[in-house]
Amino acid sequence: MKKLLVASLALVACLAIGGVAASAATVHRYHSAVTIHYSPATTYSPTARFHGKVKSGHARCIPHRKVVVFKKRPGADKKIGSDFSNAAGRWRVNRTFGPYAQAHKYYAIVRRHRLNQHHICKRAVSATITAP
Repeated sequence: MKKLLVASLALVACLAIGGVAASAATVHRYHSAVTIHYSPATTYSPTARFHGKVKSGHARCIPHRKVVVFKKRPGADKKIGSDFSNAAGRWRVNRTFGPYAQAHKYYAIVRRHRLNQHHICKRAVSATITAP
């Protein structure tokens, strides 16, 4: 009887320790989204730019995220530029186009960001836009 009681207590202790370890190992992944827009050069702003916003339901997933803009092309896509999002999630990449620039497709990627050991902001890809 005494052996059964000791074995039962040992089993309960192992399950309790295993439960604590399992809950400590939980990783929370937060959804992210990124938008992209294009503003052509004007008299007031002589440089064209891509701009957008990083969005997330978790406030710490918005600021200081690296956003990279790519131009779609056959094979590997070409990196146009990058920026880090500000506290409001806004970012921009300035771009100078020649006078005979043709329309191409562009998109933005926000990379995965690890807040700490148990919290991760997921990677996001914007919709594709057409710009010169």
